[in-house]
Amino acid sequence: MFAMGVVELLIFPVLALLVLYGVIRLAVKHGTVDAARHREADAVRRQQGVGPERSPNSRP
Repeated sequence: MFAMGVVELLIFPVLALLVLYGVIRLAVKHGTVDAARHREADAVRRQQGVGPERSPNSRP
């Protein structure tokens, strides 16, 4: 097969770590945005006094 040189042995792991770092950053950002959206929706529900037990579509 192909012989790997010193440059490839150094570049491929570094590139893999950079890609992994980017994926983790995106996942954390997405999770933070999602949590903020849920927090905001809960605050609106609390403010309006509409919960699962008092929502207009719930049955008594």
